[in-house]
This record gives sequence, C-alpha cells and structure tokens, in this order.
Amino acid sequence: MEPNKCDEVRWFPLDALPDNTIAYVRFAILAALRDGRSFSEYGWRTAPSPPE
Repeated sequence: MEPNKCDEVRWFPLDALPDNTIAYVRFAILAALRDGRSFSEYGWRTAPSPPE
C-alpha cells in the first residue's frame, strides 16, 4: 500500500546486514539472537497505566 517505502524484501546473513539498517534495530536483532531469543518489531509490551 506504500510503494515508496519498500522496494523489496530480502534475507541477509547476520554478519552482512544492509548498511542502512537502523543502528538500534541492528543491535536489537543481534542481541536477541545472541541471547537465544527471537526478535520481532511487533508485540512489544506497553507500559502499565499509572495508578489513579
């Protein structure tokens, strides 16, 4: 639906991520895999609501 935002989707070896990978995303991917966890950009928990 947003053709100007993505030209293609490809798989890359972890030691050869694209140069334009955002630094904090690169760190999160590699840290998660190093620690034996999966990585997803979706499903982050939200902060709890402050008490009333």
